Amino acid sequence: GGPADLVSHGRTGYVIDTSNYIELNNVIDRHVSREDRKQMRIAARDSVAPRTWDFINNELINHYQELIQASASKNNQITEVVA
Repeated sequence: GGPADLVSHGRTGYVIDTSNYIELNNVIDRHVSREDRKQMRIAARDSVAPRTWDFINNELINHYQELIQASASKNNQITEVVA
């Protein structure tokens, strides 16, 4: 398991419904038969290497700031309608 937004299906991993045992079994069978598993592992590692704690924290702070600004903007619109 892991965050699905970090996975490029078939390139860096697989995004599947793990509660669907048939799909899970099919993906495992497909993965075991792949000859490029090493390349997939390297691609997966390379795709998340830039995601340092500083990067992740800054991204989170930016998301919070966007939400705060959107909420403030919405509150201002409501105040203008009521006033």
